[in-house]
Amino acid sequence: MIKFILKSGIVLGAVYYSAQEGVWKHSAESIKVCDKIYDFASPYYNQAKAQLPIEIPDFPKTIQVRQFLKQSWNKGVTASCIFLSNLPENLSTWTTHGVDKIKSNEEIKNMFKTFSGSTDDEKSLKR
Repeated sequence: MIKFILKSGIVLGAVYYSAQEGVWKHSAESIKVCDKIYDFASPYYNQAKAQLPIEIPDFPKTIQVRQFLKQSWNKGVTASCIFLSNLPENLSTWTTHGVDKIKSNEEIKNMFKTFSGSTDDEKSLKR
């Protein structure tokens, strides 16, 4: 319970802080916040980059982040629309597959045999 409260507090704090900084306002405000984060984090990033023995890419610029977010958003919207358009067919397929798996399970067949004891249930399961 303490772990859940701690995680919830972190998430709520992050949402509250981001709202106070203007992330959820107009896009111009969001860009200012991204620039502010870039200006704050880039010296630390460059310092860490200099100390690491491996090559890591440069800290992304605001324009690169915006392009990435646009592409990701558009892909998410497209995937959601495709999922919703295929949902009726997929539900039918998944339901049929699930019923077939249940019918082929020997434990379930045995369970029906023990409850009823009649052969009518076995015939109905085979259909």
